[in-house]
Amino acid sequence: RFIDRVALDGGTLDNQIGLSNVDETAVLTLIPTAYKERILYCILPENASGDFDVSRNSIATRIDSSGEIEEMAVNIPRINYSTGTPTLLVEPQRTNLTEWSETLGNNRISGAISFAYNSVMSPDGDLNGATVSVISGNDRIQPDFAAIGGDLTISIFLKHDGTDFTTQINTFNTGTGTLFGARASVTSTGVTFTSFSSGFDDAGFTNYGSGWFRIFVSCQSTTGTTFAQWRPSSITTTISYPCFGFQVEAGNTASSYIRTAGAIATRLADDISVDLTSLSISSITETIDGVEQTPITSIPSTYTIPQGNINKITMI
Repeated sequence: RFIDRVALDGGTLDNQIGLSNVDETAVLTLIPTAYKERILYCILPENASGDFDVSRNSIATRIDSSGEIEEMAVNIPRINYSTGTPTLLVEPQRTNLTEWSETLGNNRISGAISFAYNSVMSPDGDLNGATVSVISGNDRIQPDFAAIGGDLTISIFLKHDGTDFTTQINTFNTGTGTLFGARASVTSTGVTFTSFSSGFDDAGFTNYGSGWFRIFVSCQSTTGTTFAQWRPSSITTTISYPCFGFQVEAGNTASSYIRTAGAIATRLADDISVDLTSLSISSITETIDGVEQTPITSIPSTYTIPQGNINKITMI
């Protein structure tokens, strides 16, 4: 019945995972499976009274079921497969402060860095990845911007192409000389991080397959002119490897990729909600990042999905 309802409404059935294991006693059940512009379909109830309204007045990216970066249109919810299973991706507003996320050589460069553009298939499935070549550990890319202090998260997609390498990501304040960051050692199986200079707050990576990793480092930024620096090699050596998608954003986590091409770009926040006034609800249970949360028993007239990777929402 659910699949037929989505088809008759002109929606997109993204997957059928979980449809055979729905608690029929629930008043409302949301599993990330189907959508169309401005609508996220609920499994229960079996009519549109429980469907969620979707608002995000900007494009945004997700990881599709093939593991590739996909750009989603305005007001389309994002069913994301970054963990291999579908979740609903709900994010705050973020801005990529790097003006050139893919044509990396157009950013401020120090040292002898060169790029061979459109030389490798990138994580979005197109031939738009670049190969970076450096000869020194001091060669770096450093798009500059007026920072306001607080955490910055710097991320980039790097590909292990048969040779292990160590790269460095950090912030640097030109007035105080303060530097925060980490070195990332990339092998065929993963990435390990070591603290550099004044250290970092958080770091991690996501394996995109085919040798591609998205690595991120969150570190302090001090007020004033701040460089967000990426050094393709942290030692004095000649090296080259594929890269893609440089992103610098305020906050202590890496959000979904925001493409830029000559100017900074902002992805607006996801706002996904449902009017509950016509439904008799006594409890709302959210499963976020695979963890079932404490049930909500103070029921709002309008329920808004929280930020995170949402596995399931059940209302009874």
